[in-house]
Amino acid sequence: MKGIKAVADLLLNYPNSRARYLIHKYCYNEKINFWLRAQFPDDSKQFLDEFKRIQISLIASYHDYYDQKKIGDQPKLFSDLYKRVSFSIENGRMALRSIDSVYLTAFICSMAASSNYLAMNFPQWIQTSIVDDVLKITSFNENISPYITNQIMMCVQKIKSKVPNGCFEGINHLAPIFNKLVELNNQRSTQLEPDDQSPDESLGLYDTPFKHSSSQSVLYQQLIAAKFNKFKKHKEEEIAKGSNSERLCKKLYYRNLMSSINPTSGAWLSAGMSHPSFLLSPFEFTAALCRRNTIYNTSIPTLNSHVTENPQNYQCPCYGRIIMIDPYGYHLTNCKIAGGAIRLHDNVVHTLVMLFRSLGLSVALEPLHVFSQIEADDERRPDILIRNPHGGGPQTVVEVAVSSFNNRNRTNNNKPEQVPIETEKQKTRKYGKAAEENHLRLCPAAFSTTGEMGPSIKKLLLEQIRLKLQLVDGEVKRSKVQKIMKHCVRHISAAINRSASRNIFLKVTKMVNLARHNQQNFSSSTFCDSTSSSASSSPDELVQQPTTRTSNYKSRCYPKLSLFLVLENVLHVYLDKYT
Repeated sequence: MKGIKAVADLLLNYPNSRARYLIHKYCYNEKINFWLRAQFPDDSKQFLDEFKRIQISLIASYHDYYDQKKIGDQPKLFSDLYKRVSFSIENGRMALRSIDSVYLTAFICSMAASSNYLAMNFPQWIQTSIVDDVLKITSFNENISPYITNQIMMCVQKIKSKVPNGCFEGINHLAPIFNKLVELNNQRSTQLEPDDQSPDESLGLYDTPFKHSSSQSVLYQQLIAAKFNKFKKHKEEEIAKGSNSERLCKKLYYRNLMSSINPTSGAWLSAGMSHPSFLLSPFEFTAALCRRNTIYNTSIPTLNSHVTENPQNYQCPCYGRIIMIDPYGYHLTNCKIAGGAIRLHDNVVHTLVMLFRSLGLSVALEPLHVFSQIEADDERRPDILIRNPHGGGPQTVVEVAVSSFNNRNRTNNNKPEQVPIETEKQKTRKYGKAAEENHLRLCPAAFSTTGEMGPSIKKLLLEQIRLKLQLVDGEVKRSKVQKIMKHCVRHISAAINRSASRNIFLKVTKMVNLARHNQQNFSSSTFCDSTSSSASSSPDELVQQPTTRTSNYKSRCYPKLSLFLVLENVLHVYLDKYT
């Protein structure tokens, strides 16, 4: 445990939070799994609670919570967060594993994987024979090692209690339990989908069937799916409880959760850091996760009811009404004030243009006079015009819209698809007739601020990818179509997420500056001299002024040092660029 704590401390001190998350997910958790596979469940019980605390510290750090006392003072919040982030990315979370579920599956699957070797070395304990051309365990002497038997049966009973209709339904003895686990291991190759299937059969689908790599993966997925369904049902039932303000917060939480349950919203999390488009600063990564997991973003200023402040500093007159800025960053993501919504829209448009051009298409960005063939004074400018779509069809107009997951078009908490579908209908009503009269194909590209994609743009991308592969390769493999589609979805998801986080940063900066400006001349400390005054026009002055004065003093008093100062600045620029 000391070694695990030491590694966790190193991770907590690592400045790049996005890289820290990837190391945590792909390296740190995997090592724990290997260790649990070699331990009796009873021997690792005490380890679980301590490891949970370590994991909660790492998870909290991704949301900019580093104070261990503050984390310990809010056990319910961070316990709930720990549970949430264990679910898969497709289920709206971070895929950071539930240690309880790993604990239940690790030892029994390790025993099943080594059962043939155990049978060869301990024939009185385990006997095997060929049944229907398959090597199976025919008997298991449970009296030879009762402790191991009890350990295995304890895990199996707990799994059956959590997943009654799972793999172990109706199985109560060790021999059939082991045979079932070995069978699950042997099935992994048949679960992979063959490459020669036509993508036309599932043109509207992006995600592929889950590819299990082992019996432990099968059991874990069943456990985590049952846990997720229970968690989602609990959150839905909570909406009706509490005061009006609490119900609104719970409703917002649940709607965000449901809008994130799809294969596109969290694609940026699994994109890695290989492409510049996927890179995020620590602030951007924190802002993105606070929105995704509905956690207070500590960078967003909130109104203190015990201090005399102007409430308007924490409100926004968007959409024709005054609304309070939420502490999660949902409103700031797509705020119309100061161009936030336009910036998000334009970044998505440019990303789509880049992707279409990478498919070998001739694309015009915001072309003029597209609809002027019928009406000469029609000056509407669609976002994208594809001049040569693969397949020889009419030129395609793509009109982009990014809407909030919680806008007025959503009337059902459990139907997040209402937002992109209704947005597509609005775009069709606006441009459909003009596109038809000008012999153009209209594709409304609707997205939500959580990263959800509308069916029309998804279908267009899949269609163009398929036709491009058919043109280049002469054959279309479904696996290739899905790999290219996954690449496109990751770029779109990253663009939405990065733009949303930067909108939050810009708005937060303005809120902080406004609060500081309002307090410059409002202070009870009126007897301080000007050099010690906190009323500065810019927070950077505290750093910039001493540096500037020192440089000016050196240059003025020691003219020969000015050359060295220039060389020093050049060296700093060089080091920043190449190290």
